[in-house]
Amino acid sequence: AVFIDDKLHSANEMSVVAYNKYKKSDIEDVAYFEPYYLKDFVALKPKKKS
Repeated sequence: AVFIDDKLHSANEMSVVAYNKYKKSDIEDVAYFEPYYLKDFVALKPKKKS
C-alpha cells in the first residue's frame, strides 16, 4: 500500500510514485486480475407483499 500525504495530490506528483513502483517491477498484471469480494453473492426470491 502507498499512503499518500497532503503533498501528493496531482497526477504529476503521483507519476513519481508510479514510476518508482514500475522500476521495482512492483506492478499488477490487470489482464489476469480478479477482484476479491469479501462476501459471496446470494440471490434470493423476493418476499410477497401483503
